[in-house]
Amino acid sequence: MAAAAEAAGVRVMEAFHYLYHPVLLRLHEILDSGKLGELRAAEAELRIPAPADSAPRWSFELAGGALMDVGCYGLHAPRGLAPWAGGAPVLESATGTARRPGVDQAVDARLAFPGGAAGIVRCDMAAAEVRFCLRLTGTRGEATAVNFVRPDIDDRALVGDRVEHLGRRPSYSYQLEAFASHVREGALLRNDLADAVDTMALIDECYRAAGFPVRPRSRVEPVTGA
Repeated sequence: MAAAAEAAGVRVMEAFHYLYHPVLLRLHEILDSGKLGELRAAEAELRIPAPADSAPRWSFELAGGALMDVGCYGLHAPRGLAPWAGGAPVLESATGTARRPGVDQAVDARLAFPGGAAGIVRCDMAAAEVRFCLRLTGTRGEATAVNFVRPDIDDRALVGDRVEHLGRRPSYSYQLEAFASHVREGALLRNDLADAVDTMALIDECYRAAGFPVRPRSRVEPVTGA
């Protein structure tokens, strides 16, 4: 997709909508303020009840599986902490359980940041409840986004013993406005195609480490100029 977009001269944005909501922006603001001290751990937990067995989300050919579905947010969010963690994290280990051959129902991954912080990602696509939690632990305190992927459901940010409500306007609305500003006015986005490629590379690493095949590549070739 990145190559095709460049060849065609069009704008493309990966839909990590959570990046544009005040909940995630608040966590980054807290890190910037130094209130947490040095970042020591980032824990992401992403769980949803199981889709129907016939749902495309369980299809290997359609890039299904827990890590590609809900888990991608759990890998992307720690990558966004690079400015406060000495750089982007690398994969240390990953384990998973299969729903069907080649398709993961759950994956746990452990990441390591250059600055010494640990990243823990747990995703499950056959859980008892919906949970999209991101917890940051520093040498001076903790901050948690209770539902960083769907703040329209729960907009709480827990900063120590303080609860902040940051608005339930859908993150998709903030994302749409950011993309429109990018197209119309050239405003910078918080995520670009290089970021998308790097995230996909980390997803593939996790799949290999957990003993799963990587999702199939598209058979559509990029359009080249005439």
